[in-house]
Amino acid sequence: AYDYIRKPINPVELAARVNSALLFAACHQREIEKKNVELVEKTLILIKNNEFNIEIANQLHRLLDAFPDSNEAKAIIHRIIDEIEEKINQDSWQHFEIAFQNVHTDFIRNIISQFPGLTPAELRLSILIKLGMNTKDMASLLFQSPDSIKVARSRLRKKLQVDNDLSFHNFLATF
Repeated sequence: AYDYIRKPINPVELAARVNSALLFAACHQREIEKKNVELVEKTLILIKNNEFNIEIANQLHRLLDAFPDSNEAKAIIHRIIDEIEEKINQDSWQHFEIAFQNVHTDFIRNIISQFPGLTPAELRLSILIKLGMNTKDMASLLFQSPDSIKVARSRLRKKLQVDNDLSFHNFLATF
């Protein structure tokens, strides 16, 4: 409960309290929208960092191919590549998930309660769709090809029984 009204109901007091509740709701909605924008900005920064790290790993692979005879260099480069790939996979999603849960506190709990069979990958995809991210950015963040994202999205739509007429983003916004 946000407020209460004493009996007998005074129309002026009722109007004032309703107006106050509407202002509070509007303020809360603006705050959520602001946090959504911040979350999307952080996500885009993570995507750019991941793309940079992936490019570094690719250059190290090319360096390995250029000097196939040096075993010591191979070992060092493989270790660097492994560290970069591990960092990309773990840190990016953890930071993102923490930021997402701060903005959308009940989303994960609500969707899992209605669809308990969701896998972690499907849950991640649901989160990104809820944020309105495009396929290319999702692919970059999840380290998959855009075609893989399209297939996973289609499977998730079927699993959640979302009609093709309904916007997937709008459906997930209800949680």
